[in-house]
Formats: sequence, C-alpha cells, structure tokens
Amino acid sequence: VYEDFQCPFCSKLAPNLKLFAKMNPGKVKIVYKHMPLISIHTEAQLASEASMEAHAQGKFWEYHDKLYENQQALKKNDLISYAQAVGLNMPRFQDALQSRKHKAFVDADSQEGQRAGITGTPSVFINGLKYAGPRGYPPAGLDGVARLYMGL
Repeated sequence: VYEDFQCPFCSKLAPNLKLFAKMNPGKVKIVYKHMPLISIHTEAQLASEASMEAHAQGKFWEYHDKLYENQQALKKNDLISYAQAVGLNMPRFQDALQSRKHKAFVDADSQEGQRAGITGTPSVFINGLKYAGPRGYPPAGLDGVARLYMGL
C-alpha cells in the first residue's frame, strides 16, 4: 500500500487493511510504502521520515496509527510528541529527524510509486496487481479482490 500520512483517505484505509489482514491470518502481509504528496501535503515528507525511525526502533505500526489519529497536527514538534507517546528512544529519534536519516528511503519508495504510475493515495496492490474493487477499500472488498487475484 502506498500512503501519505496527511491524506484523509489513507487514514480511512488503514483500519480496513488491518481488518483484512486479521480476516486472513498467515496469508496477508501489509507492506507499507511511502508516497508523500508534498505538493499538497507539506508535512507528509517529515512524517514519513519520522515513521521510518519508529520502524528502526521496532514501533512503526504504533507510530503509524498515532500519525493517522493526529493527522491535522504533523509539525516537527508534534512528531516528537508522538514519538514520546509510543516510547521511542528520544535522542535517537531527534537525531534521525535532524539529520534526515531516512529521507533517501522515503524518496525511493515515492519514486518506485511514480514508476508504477501512482498519482494519488492510497494505492493498494495485491500480489503486484492494482486493487480494482469497491471504493473506500472496505475489508470485504479487499478480501474479495484478494480471492480473485490470488485465490485466498
């Protein structure tokens, strides 16, 4: 899934993906790809970079959820506050933000998405095939498309 932490549609998709994965234990793996649409979402890039430091510290999904819960507040100080809330090592987190340690990784994800023809978020692929199902990505729709694409 290609997402942008400031995208309101992405915040609606995230819980549906979790339900879809729970409906298919051991068969579904969610791979998060960063696609910050910086021309319209000015805080999305740094939020993605911050989430990668959370990933490096083993708390990506907790931080991911915190960002979507607080989507209207993604300034640097907000990102730091959320890192504290999920229990990250703060000196390490702040060093990563300051140095832009994860910028190249986020940029690589975004470039991969552009090469795949993605122009908006969220964009979901199931086993390499672009999701073409009910709008809003309901769990039952994700499940149905997965069954069609993969025989789940």
